[in-house]
Amino acid sequence: MKKIFFIILISITLFFVSCNIKSQDDKTTQQQDFFEFLNYKEHIMKQQKNDIQKDEFFMQFEKDLFDYVDSVGLFINWQGVINDIKSESIGDNTALSFKIYSISRDNHNLEFNCTHLIDNHNISTDYIYNTVKNMPENTMVYFDGFIRTKNIGEVYYHSSSSKESNIELPKYKFWIIDLSPEKRTDTLSTAMQKAVSIAYEANKPLKMQFNKQITKKESDDKLKELIPQLDEAKTQLSNNEKLYIERLSTCLIYNFLYGE
Repeated sequence: MKKIFFIILISITLFFVSCNIKSQDDKTTQQQDFFEFLNYKEHIMKQQKNDIQKDEFFMQFEKDLFDYVDSVGLFINWQGVINDIKSESIGDNTALSFKIYSISRDNHNLEFNCTHLIDNHNISTDYIYNTVKNMPENTMVYFDGFIRTKNIGEVYYHSSSSKESNIELPKYKFWIIDLSPEKRTDTLSTAMQKAVSIAYEANKPLKMQFNKQITKKESDDKLKELIPQLDEAKTQLSNNEKLYIERLSTCLIYNFLYGE
């Protein structure tokens, strides 16, 4: 009931949210940076001398991983192979699910377990649904999105057979924002970066209100400042970019609604 009420409340306020994105000016790609982060942690893991050191290492790793994911925010133009495409009817909605396996890193893969929720009234025009339903299994795709996180400050794993597997073969829950069989650029347009940055700021007071860190009035007051800025930023976007922001907005809302 709490989630349903909050979704209705957000719909009434008619705002869009986003997440911050890491600068793509680095010499290596964003995806390679993440691989290198995990490779480094795997190297350190193998140097732990006993169970005490291992326990302390794994606790610190989970904190470092959450901070990394939180700071990067949106994954842009990552490459992987889509598989296990399914859909399930849930009342008036359809849940589309699929897995994306990343490019191998030293014979290890990352597994992103994606869920996309669609109102059945919108299914004929839903971009993600109609893109994925026409894809054969094992298609190479380029995708944007972000790893799901919990409100207690942890990364959301789809499954975990061991603490070691969270480094060697992690299986993350993932919110998908965009995907295509065609390679795109590794950056968003300047106008898009501005829009998602403002929208990310607009998400913060709602999340804080949901977690009872601030009052509804405090949240509303902050949104009154940010929504006009976001509306102005969206005037510089194409129709497809606006739809991208809508999908991102929805996923960010779901991230804290279902992050318990």
